[in-house]
Amino acid sequence: MTGGEEARYLTLAEVIGQHERLMRAYGQDSVPMDEGKLEAAVMRPRQAAYYEEASLARQGALLLAGIAQAHPSPTGTSGSPYFRARHSCA
Repeated sequence: MTGGEEARYLTLAEVIGQHERLMRAYGQDSVPMDEGKLEAAVMRPRQAAYYEEASLARQGALLLAGIAQAHPSPTGTSGSPYFRARHSCA
């Protein structure tokens, strides 16, 4: 980050809320998710920033990949990870 700005990271609750809103917007039921896998995916950007001094671009990519790889939704909805990454990096 430049100018002393701090990144704002999504919380597990925010990601779950975004998932539920996205599913409703597409007329789908929000299915139970594996919160342990999802939480690990949500923490990846923060860990990369601390341990690797990762750029925001890398942090966003880690968030997207982590959520997609974790398949927190049994339906494997692919739009949900993109939505979260897009809105967390905006």
